Amino acid sequence: MSLDEYHNVKNGAEEDVAFFKRALTIVCIRPDSDLLFLDRMYQPDTLLPYVREVRIYTPPDGSHLHTAKPGQPYIRGKGNDILRHAWLDRLPDFLQRFENVEALHLVGFEWRLIYAETKLRLTARFASVTHLVFSRIRFWSSNDLVKALDAFHLLRVLELDKLELDLCADYHWPSQVSENPLVLDRLCLGANSDCVNKVLVWWLCGKREKMSVGTASIAWAESEMASLVFTLRRMGPSLQKLQFERVIRAPSGNCNAWSDQRVNMPWPPLMLDQPIIIQDIWVQDLKVIIEWDEQATLLVKILRQLVDHRYSKFRLDLRFRSMDTVRSADWATLDDILSWMPTSKHPFYLGLTLPSRKGREYVLRGLAKLLTQRAIVTIEYDNEE
Repeated sequence: MSLDEYHNVKNGAEEDVAFFKRALTIVCIRPDSDLLFLDRMYQPDTLLPYVREVRIYTPPDGSHLHTAKPGQPYIRGKGNDILRHAWLDRLPDFLQRFENVEALHLVGFEWRLIYAETKLRLTARFASVTHLVFSRIRFWSSNDLVKALDAFHLLRVLELDKLELDLCADYHWPSQVSENPLVLDRLCLGANSDCVNKVLVWWLCGKREKMSVGTASIAWAESEMASLVFTLRRMGPSLQKLQFERVIRAPSGNCNAWSDQRVNMPWPPLMLDQPIIIQDIWVQDLKVIIEWDEQATLLVKILRQLVDHRYSKFRLDLRFRSMDTVRSADWATLDDILSWMPTSKHPFYLGLTLPSRKGREYVLRGLAKLLTQRAIVTIEYDNEE
């Protein structure tokens, strides 16, 4: 939008002004943004008063490099294909004008390539935001990640997705984590590397006297469940809604995640020969998606404890990607875990995705108790025959 167009809207119908006020609460800055143009756009008599959200990012498709030329300040070396992040050094002075920012998105960076002074000025400028998004960021170490998170002390919404560490090994652990209370309305943990998830769990839950989350969305790719159980126990008493997705992915090449044999693990290892109890924790709304593997039955057993038959809503989607996983599933145990659900106040929804119609007989035979009760069971097939 040009300045002339903006003034036309400003003088237009009241409903148009309201629409553009909502649309223009976000300012987006990327490496090829024209700061001179943005400087004109965001002045006290134009768009500046409306801004509540700042997004600083590099596009995942590398489109910001299409017009890059050697010699531009954010390009390193002789070619134009390696981003150096020096373009961020120009931002702190420009960003000083934004006074009422509530949300900050930092997306697509190599944290160690940003000058320390620039990082400090960026985080200090927006330390009072209540909504923080870190996505597609590669940190040098767990200490870098913890220090970056600790810079924001008034958070109510926290979204962390696709984060990685360069230094990820048994011997490296955050030197210190915060003991300050953390009260979140919403927490989103996306598809982070295994070692990042462990650091995040320790930062979120490890030493805080008070830690509460109202709504959580968790994508979990790890094979070990001890840190997950630890997290649920800490956030559980305040948790009202949980969306959980179990995803299966190949391990990160540089990620040598900690094992349960680590001597000073912040959470106790699970004893699989003993019941895993999550006491007195019930959520009002639980949605679970699980790609079936050898950990799936244990996961269902753990998450089912979050459901109270008096008031909880529960939807479970199980996805089987091959007939081998269908045949190897412990259907009898799954039937025992789920067969009580139809007695709850709200309907229990079970969605099954099977590789082909050949898997249907395993469902009919394996979930015999559940299918004779008042459950809503749907079956989809990846390959129709």
